[in-house]
Amino acid sequence: MLTVTKDPRTTPSLAAFQIAGSIDDLCDFGPIHHCPEPEILLNFDKVTSINSYGVRKLMQLVAALKGKKLTYEDCRPHMITQINMIPTLSGGVTITTFYLPLECDSCDQEIERSEEHTSELQSH
Repeated sequence: MLTVTKDPRTTPSLAAFQIAGSIDDLCDFGPIHHCPEPEILLNFDKVTSINSYGVRKLMQLVAALKGKKLTYEDCRPHMITQINMIPTLSGGVTITTFYLPLECDSCDQEIERSEEHTSELQSH
């Protein structure tokens, strides 16, 4: 189940949202669709998975927000994989932070490390 909650960083010009759970056929981005603010920030830190139906829903959301400044932050590797494969998800979007999967050589445990990025993505 997906939850979308307004982030305390919301201002008159920026609507910030925390997205948590699974992005799938049952997800509802309703609160984001109806934002009057010209800038939208989506925090994906708590997204646990995304499937093909969820990709379609996210593509519809991005299309509905066309003309607004869209920023993604705290994208986990499974989100970055989808963003890299689907040009519609990345065109004109700014990603500020994302997680890199790393493997420890000594214990073979996989961890994720946060990285910052500030350039706008261009779709192909």
